[in-house]
Formats: sequence, C-alpha cells, structure tokens
Amino acid sequence: MKDNKFKSIGKVNLPENEINCFGLIFNSQGIVLTTLQDRLFVFDVQNWEVLNILFTEIETSLFNLPKNQFYKSIDTKNINPNKTLVLFTFSDGTVALLSFEKDNGKITANLIDKFNMFEYHISKSDDTNISDLYKSLIKIRVNRYK
Repeated sequence: MKDNKFKSIGKVNLPENEINCFGLIFNSQGIVLTTLQDRLFVFDVQNWEVLNILFTEIETSLFNLPKNQFYKSIDTKNINPNKTLVLFTFSDGTVALLSFEKDNGKITANLIDKFNMFEYHISKSDDTNISDLYKSLIKIRVNRYK
C-alpha cells in the first residue's frame, strides 16, 4: 500500500471578504464562491504542480442578483470539464441559474433563469391567507440575514 502525504500547495487570500458559500465546478477542478460582501469569485486550477490557478471575479450586477442577501446554497452540475451549471439560492427567496464556461484561459458566466419562489407562490395563490403568509416569510427571512 502506497502512503500518500498531503502538502500545502498555496493559499488563496480574498482581502476584506468573508466567504459565505462555495461549490466545486469544472469536474472538481474549480471553485465558485460567494462572500458576504456580495462578491462572486471563480477559481480554476490550471496545473496542480506548480500550482497555477485562473482567478476571476464575476460581476453580479450584470445578472441583477440580490444585494445584501445571504447566499443560502450553491448547487452545481458539471456538463463537461469546461462547463458547469450553478444554482444559487438567496435568503429573500430568489433563485438564479447561471452557466460558467471556460475557453482559452477565460471564464464567462451567463444567466439562464432567475425568479423568486416567494413571489411566485404569492402570485399563484388564490387564498389571501397564504399570500399574507408568504409576504411575512419574506420579511422574516430578509431581516434575519441582514
């Protein structure tokens, strides 16, 4: 049996940012992470030895993602080694599906769909009590994470 040893290959530093959520992308060769400061970063390992990482910040305002909201979760689905679908959920009920793709040393992101689950349920409900319940949930969830 071969005894494999772990070794440090580097440290990624995001000054003045607190990491909130992360997920593996590009067949576990990359990381997408969010911060409490409403920033979204993508890291892609180009070479493990010597460590070489492609790093970029994704401009969230292009996708009109919620500001000052807590990212509740990140779920990923790898399409191939160069493309991953990433589903973000936010504390205010917003759900956003983005596609991340790498091509020739460049990472691009595209918004596929975005909606708010609470607003969807409010608009579909004929019962005013249910509508009021979802409106109250929005207030509770948004204020809880501020």
